[in-house]
Amino acid sequence: MYFDNPVNLASAKIDKSIRNLRAGLEPEVLLYWYRQIQNESIEKVGNELKDKIHFEQDRILWMRFKINISIRAIPIVLETIENFIPLMEYSTELYFRKIQEILLEKIETKSDQNQNKKKINTKNRKLVIIIQKKGIRQVDNIF
Repeated sequence: MYFDNPVNLASAKIDKSIRNLRAGLEPEVLLYWYRQIQNESIEKVGNELKDKIHFEQDRILWMRFKINISIRAIPIVLETIENFIPLMEYSTELYFRKIQEILLEKIETKSDQNQNKKKINTKNRKLVIIIQKKGIRQVDNIF
């Protein structure tokens, strides 16, 4: 294809780039990769967690997916996404990188909540020990 001036050449390149980027974010393409990740993850986790990994596409908003994953299965799903990243188009890769980021935040939030619960439980135990040393029987309801 011959372009008579550099502006038309640049315009054609930008147009082609945008078409390629949009192609990676088509709902059918995303659904394909979600299914690949789901199937591969289910193979890796075994029988106990295979029902805990599920991706569902919204019927009205085709670009919206409901991700239903057990906390224990998230590391395996993250690993599976990482394995498929080199096979994806650039825009699809960016989309699933964001999914990885969201799942990592979910793990961190869950671990922070568990640590806070452990701290609360330890404080309660110390409180009970102190109260027991002062002569209150263990049978008494102090809380």
